Amino acid sequence: TTENTFNITTIEDAIHEEDQTIAVQLQATSSATSDMPNVSNALVTGASGVQAVVLYTLTITDDEDPPNVNFTDGSASTSNATTVSENAGSVVINVELNRATEKTVTVPFTFSNDATIPATGSNSTGAYPIDFYHSGFTGGGTLTINGDGSDVSQGATISINLLADAVDEWNEKIILNIGAPSNAEAGAVTTHTITVNDQSDA
Repeated sequence: TTENTFNITTIEDAIHEEDQTIAVQLQATSSATSDMPNVSNALVTGASGVQAVVLYTLTITDDEDPPNVNFTDGSASTSNATTVSENAGSVVINVELNRATEKTVTVPFTFSNDATIPATGSNSTGAYPIDFYHSGFTGGGTLTINGDGSDVSQGATISINLLADAVDEWNEKIILNIGAPSNAEAGAVTTHTITVNDQSDA
């Protein structure tokens, strides 16, 4: 039996991606005829078993860990707190990945109350004592990050509407929590506290 080998070089990257395949198709040549049954993998008659294999699939297994999901400052640095004035109108909180990915990442999030001075939230706008609103206040929400394979800090944002009032009150807090993401893992900073500073005079 005549055999030959060839090398396929793979290139390492830092991208979280699906396992990938390479299909190697061997074609018959003019030197392979039906009276040559031992010409391995040639498209000739009379071959059987391994001699009949003409298509070989090589699977390249991805070895990167899934990206971590964290609350950040919007520039890839983790952040667990934000301070905003109650009359700012809204506040935007950033959630980012720490690794490039080709997969679609979904990130559930919920609101919770501060144990000492919670802001009063709602699913929609309203009068005092409502301090802020977001459509996912009661049931939570989901962020979707469509990985493009190149951006190492792809992310999404949560925008919260703030409602100012004329009541003198404590600086109140909104707490956001990241749940268990898909195609990613929860990072080190999965809770973010927003302090809403009162602007009303005593």
